Amino acid sequence: MVVWKKALMTMKAPEKTPASASGDGMTTDMEGRAYVTTALGVQVFEKEGKLLGILEKPMPNAALVSVGFAGKEMDTLYIACGDKIYKRKANVKGATTAVAAEK
Repeated sequence: MVVWKKALMTMKAPEKTPASASGDGMTTDMEGRAYVTTALGVQVFEKEGKLLGILEKPMPNAALVSVGFAGKEMDTLYIACGDKIYKRKANVKGATTAVAAEK
């Protein structure tokens, strides 16, 4: 049995639906930051759980469901939004193995 002790992160939710951020996909980078797909966009959290910012959705009315790092250097962030896949160059590298959230 898994026992959840406390939330690590709190996702920001849209004003119209404040009870649901609609978090779906998640990936991490080599610094331990988490990238979570939500109704507002990709929310980026530091490893201690503080929200650093939100990358806007490329299609505002479409669902953002998946996110991941890929590419030769693992420095391209890919997202699935609506019926399309988007990519953007990142200044960080995606984690290829688990990165500890706590020290």
